[in-house]
Amino acid sequence: MDIKEILDKAFEKYHKKEFLFADPLEFPHKYKGRENQEIVALIASCFAYGNVKNLKNSVRKILEPLGEKPFEAVKNGDFRKWRCDYSTFRHRFNTGDDVASLLFIIKRVLEDFGDLKNFFFHCDGNLRDAKNSLVNFTEKALSFLENHGIGQDASGIGFLFPSPRNGSACKRLNMFLRWMVRKDEIDFGHWSEFGCENLVIPVDTHIARISRHLGLTSRKDASWKTAREITGNLKFFDGKDPVRYDFALSHIGILKDRIILPDLR
Repeated sequence: MDIKEILDKAFEKYHKKEFLFADPLEFPHKYKGRENQEIVALIASCFAYGNVKNLKNSVRKILEPLGEKPFEAVKNGDFRKWRCDYSTFRHRFNTGDDVASLLFIIKRVLEDFGDLKNFFFHCDGNLRDAKNSLVNFTEKALSFLENHGIGQDASGIGFLFPSPRNGSACKRLNMFLRWMVRKDEIDFGHWSEFGCENLVIPVDTHIARISRHLGLTSRKDASWKTAREITGNLKFFDGKDPVRYDFALSHIGILKDRIILPDLR
């Protein structure tokens, strides 16, 4: 099969709700309403690193205290109480102080902009430059902590808000944007104004390995340049929605599919 056939076969097989069980996108699908789904999606994407089972357990521990209406819970929440609620939380590089700081950032966004969508579009500018958008998004988000003297004990909060300014592929934030911008049975499409053609593929070890195997990149790292190169090559197969293949390709790696790509190493 040529690359287009492989991509379309993977999309047809995996781009379905039944495979959400192996993806952090499972969490926002459990909530009703755009505002709740946005918040849950940001939390789930921020902690989407490491073993799937462990990351899902960690996200579940964060969401349980927020109840069925996380938008209201965060908007009316208190930083000091969150530090207590999550005092025993650990997820690899992150602690409960990081969780409390993340929730404080979201709370400030809700107070100043109403919801995450308005905040993102305030940061974005021209709706065409994903790099500029993410640089502004991360810097302005972290500035809420600096301006209020909060987060000094949250040593891992910067890990939750990586920036392409530093060369990071920003896998988790690009994944969050995919969830918000694209619209089908998998992705929500709440932020469709951004345009699917402007998205950058979330590059993790699975996507990087599969992309090298398919010849979508020759780069050996998982950097912003690699993510842009893969996205640019995917545009040859779908110029309007190149990142639509992301969910399917990542599940080839997660589920170790040797049928679609039998010679994948």
